[in-house]
Amino acid sequence: MAWSPSPSHRNLIALGSNTGRTLLLNLSPRTLTLPLSSSGTSSGSLPSSTVCVLPVKHVRPTTSVSFSPTDPNYIATGYERHRSDYSLLIWDLSTAIGTIPPDGDANWQRPLDRLEVTNALARDATRLNPNEPRHIQHYCPSEHVNDISFLPTGYSLLASTNNKAIRLYDLRAPSSSAGNSTPKDPTTAGAAGAATQWNTRAVFGLTPDGTHQGRFASYETSPAQTISTVRIWDSRKASGDVASFEIRSGVLGLNWVTGGPGYAKLGVGTRDGVSLWDISDGRIVDQGNVDEWTSVGDVKNGEWKCAQDTGSSQSSSQSIRSTRLRSPTRRINSARTSCLW
Repeated sequence: MAWSPSPSHRNLIALGSNTGRTLLLNLSPRTLTLPLSSSGTSSGSLPSSTVCVLPVKHVRPTTSVSFSPTDPNYIATGYERHRSDYSLLIWDLSTAIGTIPPDGDANWQRPLDRLEVTNALARDATRLNPNEPRHIQHYCPSEHVNDISFLPTGYSLLASTNNKAIRLYDLRAPSSSAGNSTPKDPTTAGAAGAATQWNTRAVFGLTPDGTHQGRFASYETSPAQTISTVRIWDSRKASGDVASFEIRSGVLGLNWVTGGPGYAKLGVGTRDGVSLWDISDGRIVDQGNVDEWTSVGDVKNGEWKCAQDTGSSQSSSQSIRSTRLRSPTRRINSARTSCLW
């Protein structure tokens, strides 16, 4: 699931399913009760808040979804492997989003840059349907995509695949081989269209740093989920990771904590709780004056955010501390910071 960063439509989310279909839902209170016109679609019964459905040729689970922060009309979807299909698709949702009224900044203008359409079906006007758009680009033939994430600026997309690689795609310059209608052998065409590829272990999560150009974090977990490795990367350096540290637990998610110049802190969520790491030396931040956190069930794919209470004069980077949970549930007793999964 991903929440759209669109300034004009603040209540759009994309929800991937185990059938491969991705639903674009409008959760605006003004439009939740609007019925979806199902004429011309093969989607069957859908929530009334559905704006459009992103279909796939072959049924398989959706593994990840990511909106472009530069132009939220573009969205990327990742899928499990299919031997005769692509597992990373790029979509333009502008036509579908244009059918619903804005509930945010009505004066926001879409950037003028447009991505090249390499999928021949998306160029066929007779096949276009705003309720079921066609993807405009495709990558990763016959591969399993674990996670995807746009970098904060431009149209660069990170993807981790089951062949133990992280790739960086520049969607403004897709290669001709990435636009073929039939997937090739992944041993020769798997990296088609990628500007950079880093060979590593199986990566299950990618988290770009929104305040540092090119920096992103990844994590990988042992089969027994007893030890995880968190790695820090710089997209401008093709040689490999720039730092790494081990965590003796199964990592579930990462999130960068913003701060001033030179601030480099990474929040790590595990089955045992949440901890804050200083990536400059690979150590947990001093746990004095520990704030307590809460564990919400067995979260496998969660996004957590830390919000500062307005009554505090301290920045969120100063007030956040960490602890490991010794029981499934703990109370939150901090007046300064609230954390949500």
